[in-house]
Amino acid sequence: MDGFTFLDRMKEDADMSLIPVIVMTQSDNENDEVAALTHGATDFVSKPYRAQVILHRVASIIELRESAAMVNQFRFDRLTGLYSREFFYQQVKKCLAENEEKEYNLICSNIENFKLYNDAFGMPAGDRLLKEIASVLQKEVGETGLCGRIDADRFICLQERSVELGDRTNFLKKYQEAPIDTMKNIVMKWGIYEINDRTVPVEQMCDRVLLAVNSIKGQYHNHFAIYDDALRSNLLREQAIINAMETALEE
Repeated sequence: MDGFTFLDRMKEDADMSLIPVIVMTQSDNENDEVAALTHGATDFVSKPYRAQVILHRVASIIELRESAAMVNQFRFDRLTGLYSREFFYQQVKKCLAENEEKEYNLICSNIENFKLYNDAFGMPAGDRLLKEIASVLQKEVGETGLCGRIDADRFICLQERSVELGDRTNFLKKYQEAPIDTMKNIVMKWGIYEINDRTVPVEQMCDRVLLAVNSIKGQYHNHFAIYDDALRSNLLREQAIINAMETALEE
């Protein structure tokens, strides 16, 4: 096959397309160079070849690929492929700024006693479970939503509010019925934060949805909690009591 066909075949293969290709040719025609780059070439070198120039170009390509890999490591969770915490925050800010007319919810999930699950079934099984949950979350929020992994077994999603508030349990019902065999052995907790005030910093919004999901940890009759000011006041009051206990015991 000719060089252009070769480049096209490389692009069609998911694994091969990741390999940089330098086109080397006798032609110094500008149209040939543009055509090669259009078909997916990373670089174009015409004769006469100069070894040091080619070596430096290869080194530059390797450095660019390594830099891209580091950027992806920052942006994406290595295990699940979802957004990292920091990049999720950035994407939420961007989404809210670009879609002022739409309403959104933040949804946070947490696996009850995930450490015990790892102890009982092993770390590989725990990793498989996390990847399956990530896949279900990504599917449910669709192309218009965002998904991230905050840490360990906690996931967070931004989803457009497409139903009335009275029907918000529909979202959670879908996850409880998700076709994941490994989820039969676990209990999921869900927190919801309804974004009504966009002046609140995104980091604070995410803290609030975490407060919601943490408020029902260990309560086996509750599977989801919705953040509101009453919940915040109760949590602050409980924390104030906890903070006062050391002094109270001393006195």
